[in-house]
Amino acid sequence: MKNIFAYCRGPWVHTPDAIVAKHVLEKIAENHRVFVLAKDLKAGSFELKRNLFCLPASDDNVKFRLQVYTYKTYVWIHHMIVFPSPRTLAEDVFKISSLMPRSIFFFPLDATSARLSVLHPPLESAYAVVTTSKSVKEHLSKFLGNVVYAPCGAPRIPLPKAQRTEKNGFSVLVMDTIDKTSQIFNILKGVRMFIDNIEESEKKRIKVIFFTPFGGMLNEGSYDPTAITEHLGMREHAHIVVSDPEVMPYVISDVAALVDISDVVIIGRSSGYGILPLIVMTRGKPVVAPEDHIFKEYVGERGYLIKADEFSIYPGDVLLREYPVIDPEKVCDILHKVFSHPEELKRKSEESMRYAESMTWDSLVHKLEKLLEM
Repeated sequence: MKNIFAYCRGPWVHTPDAIVAKHVLEKIAENHRVFVLAKDLKAGSFELKRNLFCLPASDDNVKFRLQVYTYKTYVWIHHMIVFPSPRTLAEDVFKISSLMPRSIFFFPLDATSARLSVLHPPLESAYAVVTTSKSVKEHLSKFLGNVVYAPCGAPRIPLPKAQRTEKNGFSVLVMDTIDKTSQIFNILKGVRMFIDNIEESEKKRIKVIFFTPFGGMLNEGSYDPTAITEHLGMREHAHIVVSDPEVMPYVISDVAALVDISDVVIIGRSSGYGILPLIVMTRGKPVVAPEDHIFKEYVGERGYLIKADEFSIYPGDVLLREYPVIDPEKVCDILHKVFSHPEELKRKSEESMRYAESMTWDSLVHKLEKLLEM
């Protein structure tokens, strides 16, 4: 039995992708002692077992180093498993590799489009890099020799399916960030175009739900979904669900409940380790999303992919990532297809659920165990 540190970066622990850390670390704790370092861990974030312990961690570099040195004084640590946020990826690798040379980093898919010149130096010092995307593994292997690929498992959500109150309605769930990288305006503009182009008698059936499951909060520079829906003249169709930061560890149940009452789900961007589309597909709903690495692998022909013709780099992004710009007309076209062909929607829903049910955590846990044995 080995002693393993696990570090979860900042507010990341309040997002759906924390479910990856939860599943992985609880499995690892069956054979090893796991000490989870994270800031603001809420009750229920992890299932505390005999070999799983939660310790406070500071985002301040000096305080964090002092904490790790203190913990290392009392406990002999064999490895450290790190779940960084994309924004702090380079910083975390540099900081933690110097403290714990045998550190294994889970690669956030948000960072895939970052410039190689930014990612290469820090990741070279990592003991191993784990990715849940096959194409990302190929991408990273061009300049790293320590990349391990294992697909993400689908979460098993012990929540009965929510019953719809409007039997003849057609609901579109939109999930995206509300920060500067958000595609919420273009997505909702595409939904507005779709509503404008259908029969007048059908328009009252349409309901649009917006939810941000990424822990985003309204602040200066972020998008206000309520203001956008009013600007687009969608107030009668739109329902905005605001995340409560105090209950974010339970956000996965919120997502599942909203998916259950929707016909189709639009996800504006990939994040973390690709768990969000799997949550949707587990509930038997097809995903509409940009055609990027994780969506091509997990969604594919089981859903609807939006090919991006344009990309943007947002000011202040230290990784210089390129984000796909979603074309509203393509969103409109896909919604028309979904709305007009219910038999195809049903087929894709069934295929999505079958695929999600086939995704297990076995491969990811097994490969991580192999790394821990080295």
